[in-house]
Amino acid sequence: MPVILSPENYGWWLDPSKGDPTPLFEPFPNEDMQAWPIGNAVGNVRNNYPGLLDEV
Repeated sequence: MPVILSPENYGWWLDPSKGDPTPLFEPFPNEDMQAWPIGNAVGNVRNNYPGLLDEV
């Protein structure tokens, strides 16, 4: 599972001197995410163009 960070936590994640990042291992709030349907072409590694992420 990837870690999704808020921009204000980028420094904490990237700089070990800022301390243990374990508190960042929390579920990212659903209301802060966006989702939309995309086409099946995204599942083919031969496809690589910006339109792959366009909503269908």
